[in-house]
Amino acid sequence: MKLNKGIFPEEIFKDIKKKDGYIAIIFIITYFLFSFIDFYLFKDFMLGINTKIYSKELRRLLSGIGFYILPIIAIFIILKLRNQKISTIGFRQHGLRCSIILGIILVAIISIGHILNGKELSSIIYNLIFFICILGFSEEIVFRGFLWPRLVVCFGKKYGTILSGIFFGIMHAPVNIVLKEGSFLNSIFNEIGGGIVGSLLFIYIYTRNSNIVLPSFIHGALDFIA
Repeated sequence: MKLNKGIFPEEIFKDIKKKDGYIAIIFIITYFLFSFIDFYLFKDFMLGINTKIYSKELRRLLSGIGFYILPIIAIFIILKLRNQKISTIGFRQHGLRCSIILGIILVAIISIGHILNGKELSSIIYNLIFFICILGFSEEIVFRGFLWPRLVVCFGKKYGTILSGIFFGIMHAPVNIVLKEGSFLNSIFNEIGGGIVGSLLFIYIYTRNSNIVLPSFIHGALDFIA
């Protein structure tokens, strides 16, 4: 029954107005510009230039905290100003226990696999914190919890979903543009297709129980494995 559910359950879009879609557009554009500033300011640190922190995992963890903390705070400020509950970004009691159990099992499998492959325990811990707790949860809160339902309410199911996928892909472009010095337009267009496909995958997982926790675990786990 869970697998046969549609991807637009009413509870996800409850208490969201069309105005929230325009607010979400302004937020994501601001977030995109902020990402460039963040990468330019901390480029040397991320690449391990002129720093005493030689561990790539620790640098990535610290950079991730700095990169995601402000957008998450901004989202909670928006919720406060709009008098909206955290259920409007995917945190619900329904499906929470199942999501946590499945997430823990997934993390345990990945950890055991890396230990058997001879990876250092400290490296595994740093990567788990970064990919699961920071990257996975932050991106799912931003793109599936906050952005997607607001764009759907504002622009309709089809266009709102496609637009959220485009934004999801484009937000990965600054990594190539700044850190890898890639072409701006090529970096943008190369990420759009993957962003739409990835967004549809995580939307489907999210809507199985209308809880953002499970796709957050899976998102972080897939990036960790990759």
